[in-house]
Amino acid sequence: MQSIAEFMAESYRSNTPLTWDATGVSLATAAFAVDLVKVVVSFERREATGPWYVAFEVDRGDSTAIAHSAFAIFNGVLQATEEFLITREPETVIFATKRDELAGI
Repeated sequence: MQSIAEFMAESYRSNTPLTWDATGVSLATAAFAVDLVKVVVSFERREATGPWYVAFEVDRGDSTAIAHSAFAIFNGVLQATEEFLITREPETVIFATKRDELAGI
């Protein structure tokens, strides 16, 4: 049986318009909106030669809209990560989370 994370990764298809701020050497962000839900994906390099950490934040808003848009939000985060990988070509990318239950994704 396939996990939800595996299903989402295999079903990934996103063409969300992203607004990039990649002027920093150790920080870049990609912002997008899904059904009026604003999302910011951050890419941060904490050490000069260390890995890049990826995190995302969703604006606090209508929790129903966020829940209904969860799949599209996840796809937008993956799209931003894919574009970041192509542009910056990092050796290592680590997805960071404050919630243990999200670490498995």
